[in-house]
Amino acid sequence: MPRIIGVSKVRKDLASVVSQANQHNEPVYLTSFNEPVAVLIGYQAFESLISRLEDLEDIAAIYAGREEPARPFDEAWAEMERDNAPTPLPIAAGTTG
Repeated sequence: MPRIIGVSKVRKDLASVVSQANQHNEPVYLTSFNEPVAVLIGYQAFESLISRLEDLEDIAAIYAGREEPARPFDEAWAEMERDNAPTPLPIAAGTTG
């Protein structure tokens, strides 16, 4: 069952609300004038959500790349090496290289 707390109550007992959100690993919904305004989650729950989001972004990128034509590995590798090659430093005017 979701926990719903008014912001005014949270102001009075913030430490307890944060502790409960962290211990129970469930979100606490914060309201103001009976309207939802924020969600408080524990650190582990937050890290889990971020990890899942990154995984979903990776999966979406893989599916998006399926429409691209395939090309030989050697060609792709050469392009990556060109893109990652160090940029030569410019030689200042009046100096010898």
